[in-house]
Amino acid sequence: MRFKSVLAASFWSVTLVSAIPQPQAAGGAASIRVASAYTDAKFGGKKIDLTAASIPTGCLDIDKNFDNQLSSLQLTDAKVTCVFWIDNRCGGNSMTVTGAQGPVLDLSYIPAGGLYNDALSSYSCRYS
Repeated sequence: MRFKSVLAASFWSVTLVSAIPQPQAAGGAASIRVASAYTDAKFGGKKIDLTAASIPTGCLDIDKNFDNQLSSLQLTDAKVTCVFWIDNRCGGNSMTVTGAQGPVLDLSYIPAGGLYNDALSSYSCRYS
């Protein structure tokens, strides 16, 4: 009888843990929001949350509906650093943004001439 009680307690603890809802990313992996990005300066326009299954993220392409359209960024954690590239698969020119530096309100000024405004296509993030 004692064995059945232990087995039942083990079953219930596993069931309760597996019943806790987890955020989901494409493909069913748990999702971590590393940044919010917007199609207009000063967090205007359409918003997209840039997510990953884990940090470091590895190279991730920006959703095709927002590819080459982003104008402002805000990282979600002061301890996160992200590199953004103008080409898919983390290629081409890149810019580094740290959460500690605060939000990037307008990509048309970074660098002078706005090389990255409406040009970002991929990113990777890590803890600083």
